[in-house]
Amino acid sequence: MWESLKLLLESMPSFFNKLKDLLSSSSYAKPELNKFADQYPGVEEDEENTLDVRIGLDFGTAFTKVIVRVANDFSAISFKEFKPDNEFLLPSALYLDEENICYLDDRNKKKYTGLKDHIVHDEIETLLNDHETLGSIVFFIALVFQHTRYNFLVNNWRQFNQRYIKWNINIGIPEATLESNEKKQLYEWIIKLAWGVSLKEEKIIFDLEKLTKEPDFHQEDIGVFPECDAFLLSVEKSNVYRAGHYILIDIGAGTTDLSYLVVYDADDDIYHAVHNTSVENHGTVMFMKYLIQKSNSNFDWNRHENFPSLSDLRRTLDLDSEAFENFRNQFMNRFENQLSENFKKGFGHFSHKDRANLENGSLRFCYIITGGGSNIDAYNEVAENLSHNLSQYNLSKLDLPKPPNLKPDTISKKEFERLAVAYGLAWDPLDLAETIKYEEDNDGNDNTNFRDQYIGPEQM
Repeated sequence: MWESLKLLLESMPSFFNKLKDLLSSSSYAKPELNKFADQYPGVEEDEENTLDVRIGLDFGTAFTKVIVRVANDFSAISFKEFKPDNEFLLPSALYLDEENICYLDDRNKKKYTGLKDHIVHDEIETLLNDHETLGSIVFFIALVFQHTRYNFLVNNWRQFNQRYIKWNINIGIPEATLESNEKKQLYEWIIKLAWGVSLKEEKIIFDLEKLTKEPDFHQEDIGVFPECDAFLLSVEKSNVYRAGHYILIDIGAGTTDLSYLVVYDADDDIYHAVHNTSVENHGTVMFMKYLIQKSNSNFDWNRHENFPSLSDLRRTLDLDSEAFENFRNQFMNRFENQLSENFKKGFGHFSHKDRANLENGSLRFCYIITGGGSNIDAYNEVAENLSHNLSQYNLSKLDLPKPPNLKPDTISKKEFERLAVAYGLAWDPLDLAETIKYEEDNDGNDNTNFRDQYIGPEQM
């Protein structure tokens, strides 16, 4: 026994030396990375050894969210080092220090916020002539790219450090369709510039001359999705996706995005059609601005903070109950009209069989509500009133579950409601191939033109 123990003890230094050598080898040693790196050190482009990594970027009016996909694994990027209230929600704001160096956390000199406001209000020409605001968008997204790549490379070095990474980017656009080529082209231009800036140096200086250089980023590596379609993909990839009629409601800070989705199950072949999509400026920031304007208040609300309770907001705006309710209802009537119109157009596609099955409860009819506004009573009450008015059709609320392939596991179902669009954006455009979007032509006939918006003929 003692001899065995002696031999074991004598072998221990050798064992630990071997372990040390193993951990210091290129396969296990943590890399020395620059903040602007897009590859592991020493890895060169190789088609045989390429790893596709897709960034789903939800550039929001108040918050930006990012989810990265490799194969069927999805990871939400944490921004906790910038100390936001929620680590997965980065305030859409750019900060400068005294040397004009750009940051994602608070600095003394200058802050750019409202980065997306011109885009939400369709003021594209105004934005193109406002070089400072346009630059703040590019530099903000460049920092997001740097943080996302660094986060991915550091956290996955043990698994992928010998692989050449091919980066792909999908970004959401506040549009019902992609017919607005001007806005789509603007987004593609912003992404290409931001990617180029993010690769040049670790510290990004707010220098508008950087925006004149065309970066080397292939057009096919950038995808532009309507945000409502990204939300639709999150629903399609969830475990609640089955035959039925769905009203999809995404309430962001800038816009309310609605879609009417019908899922068909024919001979075990599930497919779906989107009969109506609308995007309006009825989001939470617009709601707050409306109330402040109507009350003639000087309340300076920070859009990156939680929306206050309606009772607290009434007292802050110094309004009596009747006046506050009037102003609230005036704004919410806009959202209610959008929701009612969406339902009416979608409901027109019900077959007689569908209506009978709805009335007897054998066909699912529900609404799914996500986004920051899903936590605000006023928006929920509008959806609940629609549900009550359609009680004969058994319209009910359906919660969208957190996908099991989304990491980290600590993300709650409530948190995922804020990440649903980013999750949809992290999928490949080819995943939209089975989606049919109906558009009515001038004669009232349906036609489909959805797939071609995302996929070129060579990919069909």
